[in-house]
Amino acid sequence: MKRYLLPQDGQFYKANLHAHSTLSDGKLCPEEIKVCYKMMGYSVYAYTEHTNYYDLRHLDDENFITLPSYEIAFRNYTRPAFNLYEGEPLMIDHMECVHMNLFAIDPDDPKTKAIKLYDIGGQEADGIDKEHGFTADDINEAIRRAKEAGFFVSYNHPHWSLNTAELLSKLEGIDALEIINGGSLRSSGMDFVPHVYREFAWQGKRMICVGGDDTHWVRHFARGWTMIKAPELSHKAIMKAMMDGDCYASAGPEIKELYVEDNELHIKTSAAQAIHFATAGRSKQSKLMDEKTGEPVTEAVFKLKPEYVFFHIIVKDMRGNPATTRIYYMDELQ
Repeated sequence: MKRYLLPQDGQFYKANLHAHSTLSDGKLCPEEIKVCYKMMGYSVYAYTEHTNYYDLRHLDDENFITLPSYEIAFRNYTRPAFNLYEGEPLMIDHMECVHMNLFAIDPDDPKTKAIKLYDIGGQEADGIDKEHGFTADDINEAIRRAKEAGFFVSYNHPHWSLNTAELLSKLEGIDALEIINGGSLRSSGMDFVPHVYREFAWQGKRMICVGGDDTHWVRHFARGWTMIKAPELSHKAIMKAMMDGDCYASAGPEIKELYVEDNELHIKTSAAQAIHFATAGRSKQSKLMDEKTGEPVTEAVFKLKPEYVFFHIIVKDMRGNPATTRIYYMDELQ
């Protein structure tokens, strides 16, 4: 019997889960952004403005919905992120940050609607302690408060933030990792971070992975996104699908089908140069394009064994752009 890891029923909705408009430091207003993204085939959009929580559901229509959300930030103002640098910490270049997107699970929940500026955490307020910066305990407290207020927590661009393994190992309660940050990926090639995702998994921290543009400029548009499989286009259905892990992150390839049958993982994709299967250990498998003919691959079958602990798939399209499933655990299949 087939067990679908991405639901058989429903349809995929293309989502940008990280964006900024003129309501914070973006260059286009929310209405302009909606027009652009609808033209590019997006159905879901999160205006994750800095500091302020906005509910822009008045922009919703039958083919486009917004996710009430916002982004909080912590900064170590006086300490560089790495020991090699000995000068004064520079605001962007050397200061370690933590950014997290908070998505309202139910925007009409009274405790979510009552959220006030700085209730969750972050250092955008005046009078913050710039001398001591933040600790892992500060981040964990913000995550705890966010979840109590009814938010789904996504950890953003760990490479751009200069986050160390020491910090990441201490964090608890994260719901999602932004494994693809399109804006940073475009400028540096760095913020595709499957290694960070795997380190969280090795520590027993289960979360989904998502992609987003981190939209500020037009040049950031459609660089990274999340494909969400849901029975309908509604806030409730989209958030449930995210919480259930019925989604994948991409900067190009499509993952059309993913299921397990007779201890084998089956996947169907758009034209790709490679479909990679990785486990918790060194066991790995790949299906590669034919080097002689240049014929792309569009499907693969991989054997599953209990000792794999977990597995995930990374697809590379013909231009080398990645897509990745979330990490699936063998105990989910029992």
